[in-house]
Amino acid sequence: MVSGQLQNEITKGIQTGEKPEFLLLKAIKCINLMTGNGLFYEFNRENIKKIYGVDVSEPVTGMETISAEELEEFLNN
Repeated sequence: MVSGQLQNEITKGIQTGEKPEFLLLKAIKCINLMTGNGLFYEFNRENIKKIYGVDVSEPVTGMETISAEELEEFLNN
């Protein structure tokens, strides 16, 4: 099941410091697959780009990681 694979990728991504916006995108994709709501993923991916100025047009897998300092700064803001 693809949603189960995404759940594993999210857990591993958190442990390895994957960028939060890509973790969020994976979570949105997982919800999309679990609910069958085909527009949920695309709508929210576009809003992440439009509202936050973060380009998340890359594939959901194989995202870059962040350092511990970047993660701490992100969590504190």
